[in-house]
Amino acid sequence: MENQGNDSADRLPLDPKRVKKLLSAIIEGSYDGIYVTDGKANTLIVNKSYERISGLERKKLIGKNMNELVSSNMFNASGTLMALESRKPVTMEQQFKTGKRAVITSTPLMNRQGEIVMVVTNVRDITELHELKSRLMQKESEYEKNTSVIEALRRELSREDMAARLAQSAYGIFLSHGWPSNVREMESVIERALVLNAESEAAKAGPAPQPEEEAAPVDGGTDVNLKEVVQRLEMKYMSRAYQKYGNVRGAAKSLGMDAATFVRKRQKYGGKG
Repeated sequence: MENQGNDSADRLPLDPKRVKKLLSAIIEGSYDGIYVTDGKANTLIVNKSYERISGLERKKLIGKNMNELVSSNMFNASGTLMALESRKPVTMEQQFKTGKRAVITSTPLMNRQGEIVMVVTNVRDITELHELKSRLMQKESEYEKNTSVIEALRRELSREDMAARLAQSAYGIFLSHGWPSNVREMESVIERALVLNAESEAAKAGPAPQPEEEAAPVDGGTDVNLKEVVQRLEMKYMSRAYQKYGNVRGAAKSLGMDAATFVRKRQKYGGKG
């Protein structure tokens, strides 16, 4: 009991000037912006962090009423005025002319009679956080775009790989067939394959021109030049397509090939137009 009494006796009353100096140092040293007004919205305290965030000089704010500052477009909105009106803490996001973004919280302080004597506003700079969020959203968008492209390429490669496998298999079966002196049958098979391929690749442009008559057979015999047969059929279809559409683009599209390939092959086969 004696020790407690001695402790109580040793305590010294706090010096108001010292307390005020200590509070000023705390407010000035805060990384967050601090803006304090009285109960009438007159500016009392502005710390250096608020100057940094807002880009406003405290000497142009001290003593000014918040209503006046808002009217002069110094601020586009005021958490202080909202807190005075609602008599409750107000939190909002605000962007300053410096381009910085901040979350501000204005808290009204009341006396025992319930009168607001002061509004303290804390200003937290979230500019870097907002920029990081924007970059993250951009990266996510780029990732989704790249993923879509990769998937499209994968599907295209898969289709081409399948087509190549089917073509190789079909070619092997085609060559394994004897075609004993039956050149007309071979031409018919090749011709039908070309038609099916053109219809598959150019479905939107309509089917490839159908032959008006059967392809003329090559000379009889057991030896067949497959390359010559295919070239002759290609030349016939390209000639008919050009006659039908009257231009390279339309003719090439109807046969499922690009215009450059069409022109190159017509030049190779001696075509004109």
